[in-house]
Amino acid sequence: MPRLAFLVFIAFVAAGPAQASIACVVRPSAGEATTLRLAPFSLAPALARLERGRQVRDEGIEIRGWRLVEAWPPARACCADASETRWGWAQVADLDDCG
Repeated sequence: MPRLAFLVFIAFVAAGPAQASIACVVRPSAGEATTLRLAPFSLAPALARLERGRQVRDEGIEIRGWRLVEAWPPARACCADASETRWGWAQVADLDDCG
């Protein structure tokens, strides 16, 4: 619950105009996966790894090159205490085919 509250706080405080779309495809710029993070910056705690080709739902919030996405089915957590995670921040450069 604290993670979700933090994501909602960030979304309302810092969100700029963005367009929501149905789905995006993960296309990491380097490697086979990208990291889903707790907040929209590279030093934020990692929540999960999203593999190349995985579809995620765009939540319509973009902050300085990061997009809030929902992984469905939930992504297996790589670095958090939870066994799975659904929402987090991914770098826009690692997402493709949104819309």
